[in-house]
Amino acid sequence: MSRLFSKLGYRAGGTDLTLSYQHASTRIAQAGSLPVSILDRNRSANYTPGDFFSPLLDVVTLNARRRLSDSVTLSANGFGRWLSVEQFNVNFLTDDSRLFSRTATQGATLELEGTGPIFGRPNLLSAGIEGSHSEVNVNVFNERNAQSAPCESAADCAARQLDTSVHDRQDTLAAYVQDNLELGRALLRDEDQIFLTVAARWDLIRHRIDDRSPPAEGRASASGDDVFQRIDPLVGLSYNFSPDHSLYASYSEGFRAPALLELTCAGPAAICPGLQAGAAPDPPLKPVRVRSVEVGLRSRPIAGTTGQVSVYRTEVFDDIFSVSPAGTTGVFFQNIGRTRRQGFEASLRSRLSSLLEATISYSFTRATFEEDVLLNTPRSTSDCTTFACNERVLKGSEFPLVPRHRARAGLEVRPFSWLVASVSGSYVGAQRLRGDEENVAPLLPSYFSLEGGLKATVGRLSGSLNVFNLLGSQFSTFGTYATNAKATGDPVERFVTPGRPFQLFVGLSYGL
Repeated sequence: MSRLFSKLGYRAGGTDLTLSYQHASTRIAQAGSLPVSILDRNRSANYTPGDFFSPLLDVVTLNARRRLSDSVTLSANGFGRWLSVEQFNVNFLTDDSRLFSRTATQGATLELEGTGPIFGRPNLLSAGIEGSHSEVNVNVFNERNAQSAPCESAADCAARQLDTSVHDRQDTLAAYVQDNLELGRALLRDEDQIFLTVAARWDLIRHRIDDRSPPAEGRASASGDDVFQRIDPLVGLSYNFSPDHSLYASYSEGFRAPALLELTCAGPAAICPGLQAGAAPDPPLKPVRVRSVEVGLRSRPIAGTTGQVSVYRTEVFDDIFSVSPAGTTGVFFQNIGRTRRQGFEASLRSRLSSLLEATISYSFTRATFEEDVLLNTPRSTSDCTTFACNERVLKGSEFPLVPRHRARAGLEVRPFSWLVASVSGSYVGAQRLRGDEENVAPLLPSYFSLEGGLKATVGRLSGSLNVFNLLGSQFSTFGTYATNAKATGDPVERFVTPGRPFQLFVGLSYGL
């Protein structure tokens, strides 16, 4: 792993300019999920040795801000982002797969912000436009291995064959406006204030897909144009009892257009190999639409202590869901109708003294299907024990991999001005495995992990020591169902991802 970040700034009068450059290069070859039958014997085993993911990222960003008058400010942002990825997946059911992906994106944002009274009340108005263009090239190759089917011809025996080649020109355009108006003050108390926020945003996303994949039986071209657009509103009301306590409520709508991966892997006839790229024109996917309501309280009850509590409900329409059929190493995507996320969050931060600071947070989340739906699953179901099954997911069933409970607590001690010591613990509740959307199989157990660290700073020189999983706990963070090709008969098993073991990292940095 290598990283580079540089930043150059200029400020004069009412002008503020910042130019930054970021480079990151990574190669990840760690073990992934394991069948439970192997995990019980060796948690450090690598089920598919040879897998790797290697991204290379370069980002250039220019930010500019100019005060046009005492009440009007103009802001602009321009960026260029170049991402190259090579990914190799070892398979035991079919050929290995190798992906090469190149994405070049350029974009800009222009925003005007003004302050001035409306009906004698303080008001802040902002409006802007933004746009971007991306060129995406994805090529997926199949590479023969010991598990590959026998060759039927010399051409079939090539070490590497092109499976999918997709080019996508993506254009996005958006315009937005937001206004924050003080409706009144000293209504119920001498210090109180009430604010109204209203906003609207228009988004347009266009995909122009050029499918250059070699012809294959039963697979049509995915070439075509897909255009999605929508206007989404937001309205919020905030009541400040005092400078230290406020109550707020908001309603907002949003939408998400299908991504290239989802558009080209949109059905059982277009399964993507290993979450990479596919090619199929049908069935078309609808954009995801969201309606959210949130109510919350922010408070500073005593000096040095802040807290927040909120409850929310998000209704999702035409949600896009990934499905992994049995006997494959990939997925396809489909709209599943209406789903819901609801819950509450609470957090508290307190500086107990000049030496000690404590934080604690908790969240409860319930994510459910709100319509009956029939999904493919690799897992055997009550009415199916064959190779490929469907599961009947009833309204009210919980989403997999979304734990109901999460909690975190931490302490930070500063015994000297140059030294900081910290310790924190995280709890994640039990969750359903992917492939058990009908909620009938055993859950992935809850787990707790403890972390700690030290950081010393002398002048521009800083040194750090961080320890993860201090207790050496054994837990799993992800679970799914898949075919275990290493076992006799290729049975479908639970695959889980082991949590990180005890790890210690030492770092040294120098600020210029």
